[in-house]
Amino acid sequence: WILIFTIVPLLTYLLIAVAKCLFDLSAGWLTAFVALGAGAFTGLCYLLASALPPLVDMPSGSTIYHANPFI
Repeated sequence: WILIFTIVPLLTYLLIAVAKCLFDLSAGWLTAFVALGAGAFTGLCYLLASALPPLVDMPSGSTIYHANPFI
């Protein structure tokens, strides 16, 4: 799901930017689309991270130190 919601839109924006730059020969369009793609990537990462439950369900009052089996 992470690939679908983050990488695919970013690659789509980059492909649009490259095509637009090739046809218009204008760096302004490329910059705008790359910025838009980066913004969409960041926003989708934030939404996905806020929607997902915690990866480790720690009991109340415990810390990362107590929950980490590798320490």
